Amino acid sequence: MQNDKWLNKLKERPDLEPDQKFIQSLRNKVIAHQKPPKKRPYLPIFVMTSVISILAILIILTLPPTEERQTLIYQTAGESCANKEESKIMGSWEVIGNEERALYRVSDQHKNKIVKHRPMTFSELNELLYDEKNQYGVEDFAGYKIGDTITIRDVVRDITYDDDQNLSKVKFNTHQNAYTLLVFKGDVRSRIEVNNRVTFQFKVVPLIDCFKYETLEIVRKWEEGVYPTIDDYLIKKK
Repeated sequence: MQNDKWLNKLKERPDLEPDQKFIQSLRNKVIAHQKPPKKRPYLPIFVMTSVISILAILIILTLPPTEERQTLIYQTAGESCANKEESKIMGSWEVIGNEERALYRVSDQHKNKIVKHRPMTFSELNELLYDEKNQYGVEDFAGYKIGDTITIRDVVRDITYDDDQNLSKVKFNTHQNAYTLLVFKGDVRSRIEVNNRVTFQFKVVPLIDCFKYETLEIVRKWEEGVYPTIDDYLIKKK
């Protein structure tokens, strides 16, 4: 009520003009105290705590079915990319595209690290994504480049099959409280068994076309709604 009284009095005095400098000073104070929007870091798919793993399962199960593509072509950072998204450097981050996908920048030490190419477990693969100089996870497999093939040899810990979606989920232990989950089209229980050691080969491809950040081809397929068969990656015993 008291505010209404003063507002009515101001209306009766149209000759009174607000002090513009005072108003601007208030605006400056408001702007100065606004918090910048937080950028959500993009975590590598193999750096998964138990909670993140559960979320990953839920995301996979809720992805809408899409028509499987016969060929997937990815542009590497070395090619001429006419449609390359814009990016900007913000401290330790590189923010890419209109969606502002924020990725940790990779140190030169990590990029130039020499690693012996040999069969490894998913836990060892996870270690390749850790930038020792910057001390955080990155989207770059140390010692590997786009186009290389990574060989995984690990023990299957669990297999579940969803008959409705015709999808199999194969679980491998990564650490004590984390695991890696692979999703394949079809029922893989006739191809592999729990507690058996299996060998896969995965190709390293760009995480985002025209940029040097890395991921595995199978991950790119999942992101595009394509679920490959296990025979696309499983190495048969001779």
